[in-house]
Amino acid sequence: MPKYWAHDELAGDLAGSLVVPDRMVWTDLQLGPRGSPRPDVYTINKSYINPRPTAYECKISAADFRSDVTSGKWSTYLEYAHSVIFAVPAGLISKDDVPTMCGLTVRHENAWRLAKKAVVNPRPIAQEALLKLLIDGVTREGPRVRAREWNKYDSTREFARKFGAEAARYVADAASVHNDLKQAEERRLKMYADAEKECARIRDKAMAEAPLEWRGLCNALDLDVSVSVWKVQSAIRELKEAKTGGKEAAALRHILRFFRSSISQYEDLTETKKEAITE
Repeated sequence: MPKYWAHDELAGDLAGSLVVPDRMVWTDLQLGPRGSPRPDVYTINKSYINPRPTAYECKISAADFRSDVTSGKWSTYLEYAHSVIFAVPAGLISKDDVPTMCGLTVRHENAWRLAKKAVVNPRPIAQEALLKLLIDGVTREGPRVRAREWNKYDSTREFARKFGAEAARYVADAASVHNDLKQAEERRLKMYADAEKECARIRDKAMAEAPLEWRGLCNALDLDVSVSVWKVQSAIRELKEAKTGGKEAAALRHILRFFRSSISQYEDLTETKKEAITE
């Protein structure tokens, strides 16, 4: 069953996925004076030459998305961003629904995936946006994350005080196990993807290096050269059956042998009775 995302939860999850050492990420930050746009997530690369400011608009409702597209709200972000990308849960909309200039990133079960690139519209970052990032953004970017970590630690201490240290350790261990499981699942998916790629490589290599005899046999049987040996054996068996009339003919021959045997037994029994009467 697909996960239900609350708006702020989806925005926070997206922001977390975008955090890398060479990028700055903000959530719900107004980019200028009163009335200016307030994207759900806003990012800037740590580059003097190409900062690529990007605005993300999160949507959990198709109706809300259509309303934004109709009103052109997304276009107001272009005054402060090189590109605009809609962010939605899987299945909400398709890339064909998104305005031509905009991109689309989709939250699938395990990760965000870019479904459509946005058209980049480079322009200088507005001075009021830079001042806003300097004045308000500092408290909303790095320290905000650290504050959440402190609150989490403080909550753990409060839990331990109320329910005991052993219970607190159990909860902490459970959270750690959950994180380990998530990481293990991500590794499993990567291993599965790598295995599929390796299988495809081996299959392509085998097809390219298949001997002429095997290719000829597959062509004669109207089979692809990449089929298994079992498939070739099955095709040959079917040809043999067809040569002798197929499975239906074999069944009829079996019935015919049964009737011949029955008639022979009947004739022997009749002959025995005749001899008994004669005597």
